[in-house]
Amino acid sequence: MPVTAYVPPFSFIRSATFRIVLIGVALFLCALTLVFSATYIFTARELLRMLDDDIISEMSELDTQAAASGLPAIRAAVELRMNDPAGSTGYYTLIDASDHLLLSNLPLAQPRDGWFDLLLPHERGAPETIRVEGKRLAGNLFLAIGRSRADIDTIRAIFVRNFLICVAATILLTLAASSLFVSRILRRVEGINHAVDEIMGGDLSRRVPTGRRTDEFDELALRLNAMLDRITALMSQVRQVSDDIAHDLRTPLARLRQELYLVRRRAGTMADYEGAVDAAIEEADAIIATFASLLRIAQVEAGARRAGFRRVDLSELAEAMVESYTPVAEDRQQILEAEVRPGLEVVGDRELLGQMLANLIENALNHGPKGARLDLRLRQINGTPELCMIDDGPGIPTEMRGEVFKRFVRLDKSRGKGGTGLGLSLVRAIADLHGLEVRLEDAWPGRLPPGLCVRVRFGEARPPSPGADDPRQSPVPGKSSMVRGLTPNGSQRIIS
Repeated sequence: MPVTAYVPPFSFIRSATFRIVLIGVALFLCALTLVFSATYIFTARELLRMLDDDIISEMSELDTQAAASGLPAIRAAVELRMNDPAGSTGYYTLIDASDHLLLSNLPLAQPRDGWFDLLLPHERGAPETIRVEGKRLAGNLFLAIGRSRADIDTIRAIFVRNFLICVAATILLTLAASSLFVSRILRRVEGINHAVDEIMGGDLSRRVPTGRRTDEFDELALRLNAMLDRITALMSQVRQVSDDIAHDLRTPLARLRQELYLVRRRAGTMADYEGAVDAAIEEADAIIATFASLLRIAQVEAGARRAGFRRVDLSELAEAMVESYTPVAEDRQQILEAEVRPGLEVVGDRELLGQMLANLIENALNHGPKGARLDLRLRQINGTPELCMIDDGPGIPTEMRGEVFKRFVRLDKSRGKGGTGLGLSLVRAIADLHGLEVRLEDAWPGRLPPGLCVRVRFGEARPPSPGADDPRQSPVPGKSSMVRGLTPNGSQRIIS
């Protein structure tokens, strides 16, 4: 919506934008002054040169006439020019060989050779400047010819006057335009400030207003609004996490209290007390595991581990993780088939990548039934490693696939299968830290149960040999490079 914030009068004078406009105008005026000065000087010189050429031409003509016809002819010619009925603007002084003044309308009594200026006084107004050349002619005659510089002085005065008018008009127009321009900018800024003040006052639903021109201020407003949306979403997540923590910890704490209360009232033997203590330790371990997972996610999302990124042999790490979970899966009467292309390397944190693999395997173990087959496949697709963790469990509905990456979200609302609901959240945090793409898909589309395929796309790898695996192969390995029988009841071991 458009901004209509109130801006106090003359507040634009304190604006940085107004100062920038003034600096721009000052630079423009400096450039204008330089251009005017150069034009003024060159024009004045050219006009003076044209005046001098006119004098030189006439002087040459009269000098030729003097040489050919003598004093009477040159005197008659000068007198004719001085008394020209058309109104000659020329000025002349003719002196004979004995330095007697013959003719003159110039204030010049003695011969003076070369170029010079004379001031011709007027009864009214300022004296007139005359451009004069004096020269000895044939027969030792002296002739001075002058032309008024009034036209040149008039043109120069017009130049100066027009320049001053341009400067004054530029300053006035600049002040008027900049006041309107800066006031508009200030209204936009005040609109943003007003929205920010309301947000700081607690109205987190307030957003920075945007116009319809999609200019720089609209771009800024859109980015600020996107930032506010992100902050609001994060705060909602924090509130949700707090609620989820309270909800998920209430049950184990209630069980812990109930066990202690019952043993205090009913236990009569040492075995009863030992059983109660063991149950309390188990519940405390579950609570500690929840907080440890939350801290782990927070550390990963902080991004501090990115400084320790190194090249990691992803193939060796995947094989080690499968080997580590062999006894766990065997106890659950499940089968793990792993197909790992050797020598695939990525850049990342080895411990965190191992944690991600462990969480994916544990997720498949926990949600797969007895006799389930779990497939861990690491291949190179289009030049980059791709990890697929496949199980034939119940799968995840399409509408829930974005939700399961959130903290404490479980498809089993009864919490009957245990766990903290943080496994896939940690997977997503580690993937985001490494810039990986994580997708959830049906392992067996069209079949019930559809199973789950967690597909993780890595960055560029360094395979030991050229070629890539066929991405169109079935997710069920025909023959795996590593096949382990697994069953989860043993303790897990994280490879780092």
